[in-house]
Amino acid sequence: MNTYRLSLKRIALTAALVFSIQITQAQITLTPPVVPGKPSEKVEVEVPPAESIQTDISEIELDAIVRVEVDTKQPNYRVPWNIGGMSSGNGTGFLVGKNRFLTNAHVVSNNRLIYIKKVSDPKPYLARVISVAHDCDLALLELETDEDFKSAFGGIEPLYIGGTPKLNTTVIAVGYPIGGERISVTRGVVSRIDFRAYSHSGVDNHLAIQVDAAINPGNSGGPVLQNNQVVGVAFQGYSGSVAQNTGYMIPVPVIERFLKDTEDGKYDYYVDLATSTINILNPAQRKALGLPNDLSLIHI
Repeated sequence: MNTYRLSLKRIALTAALVFSIQITQAQITLTPPVVPGKPSEKVEVEVPPAESIQTDISEIELDAIVRVEVDTKQPNYRVPWNIGGMSSGNGTGFLVGKNRFLTNAHVVSNNRLIYIKKVSDPKPYLARVISVAHDCDLALLELETDEDFKSAFGGIEPLYIGGTPKLNTTVIAVGYPIGGERISVTRGVVSRIDFRAYSHSGVDNHLAIQVDAAINPGNSGGPVLQNNQVVGVAFQGYSGSVAQNTGYMIPVPVIERFLKDTEDGKYDYYVDLATSTINILNPAQRKALGLPNDLSLIHI
């Protein structure tokens, strides 16, 4: 009897040992070999800087961000021989070079008089448009006399043009929107980066960045900042009856293209093919055009 029990124990011990060896072999097989002297590969994830760094505008000179006041004369295209109506409004601009202020084209369209005001100086300075791009809603202004620029902006550094911000990072919109006469600062995050229509021309589509910072009438042409750099120009948004906290800014690639294009004093516009397309998804339409019915085609 004792010999029988001893045999059973030996069998159980042998089975347990074999099972343990099989598990160990399986684990060794599933574990990838480690090459001596070669570190394991690590996936690097780019982490955006802290929000306190993103919203830092301590190096920005607010005197470089100006209020643009415009008197306009709206033409009457139905009866062009009549005098159009006079109106006035204001927007925002900022210094990008020696006697060069960037703003939106729709801020200075149909202008008759343009005045620029600083934060710390109530004196209006007469300005004029030197380049305008209605297709991407940007314009360059200058003060009419070099003496005015030297006396008002001689020691002020232009704002630095940065890059494209990442999604879900914080930006600061600075300008002169409705609700007061002084400069205003609002904060929001980058919600979307997409191609969409620019409302000024109504027909041009370019890259645009959606933010939930408050962008209201008067903010147009003002800089959108991140980490002491310009990452966009505020230019349009939905009213509260359509959508909430939905504003848009012109991104850096569009800004840099405009500034590069106007270096010679002339704007050459974007290339426009003047074509439209229609998806041919209807089999009857494909048959009428003599096209095969096995592909997705477009009609130009």
